[in-house]
Amino acid sequence: MMRNDLDEVAEYTYIQPRGSNEISSTGYIFFKRVFDIVSSACALILLSWLLLLVAVIIKLNSKGSVFFWDHRVGMNGKDIYVLKFRTMFADAEVNVREYLNDEQYKAWEKERKVEDDPRVTSVGRFLWKTSIDELPQLVNTLEGI
Repeated sequence: MMRNDLDEVAEYTYIQPRGSNEISSTGYIFFKRVFDIVSSACALILLSWLLLLVAVIIKLNSKGSVFFWDHRVGMNGKDIYVLKFRTMFADAEVNVREYLNDEQYKAWEKERKVEDDPRVTSVGRFLWKTSIDELPQLVNTLEGI
């Protein structure tokens, strides 16, 4: 196996910065957290008009909640849930078989991802292309997730 082939590399290494110690790491973590709080709060304030507009459009476009909690694995294998705008129909996760043909379902079972997914709303497709569906994650950053 060649080390340059990233598809085949299965191990990850954490490199401790030179000269770092517990005090500077604690200081770094503190200042990073302060930066995260200030920057995400400012971004939420500046983008509040866009967040509200998108929420209204999603609500008018399809039934269900405006937001979606997506399960992810965070640092040190911790389960976390990140807030996103809902881009699929409200029952898309429950009634997968109802929306997908056999080929799409096989792809979904394998990768949890489907090309030209019919569960995505028209608004959702635009939100994906522009990554606007990710904006509510500023709330996650503010909370420290």
